[in-house]
Amino acid sequence: MNIRQIEDPFLQSDNIMKNFLVILLLFLINISYSQERFETIKSLSNRDFKIYLNADKSIVFFEFCDPKKLSKCDLKIISFDLRGIVKLLDKNLPTGKTAALGNGEIIKTKNGNISLASFEGVVSEKVGYEKFVSALRTVFFKY
Repeated sequence: MNIRQIEDPFLQSDNIMKNFLVILLLFLINISYSQERFETIKSLSNRDFKIYLNADKSIVFFEFCDPKKLSKCDLKIISFDLRGIVKLLDKNLPTGKTAALGNGEIIKTKNGNISLASFEGVVSEKVGYEKFVSALRTVFFKY
């Protein structure tokens, strides 16, 4: 450091501002990457089925195309809170309809597929159960 920098308050404040901006930039980059917690898997009809985690890490959103409209993709969303997520990750999830308290229903078929149903009557496309659980674990437990 030269003498002029030590004596000139403007140059000192300039260095402080540069350090502050670098720290702020790193913080903003960290926040932007933490928001990208989602996975995309393919449904049985070969359309995207996306799983998102909210910023509070307490609600998972499932985004999919309406299975009744195969010619075009009419996006539908179902959300599950922690109680529903625990039910979805249950290793002993029975086949048939299972109520997820406060979230809707989980429908697991005998051939290893799963779909979700909301209280409003929205039913998701079927996806493979193993792929679904793997993607959900990745989204929910990713650091």
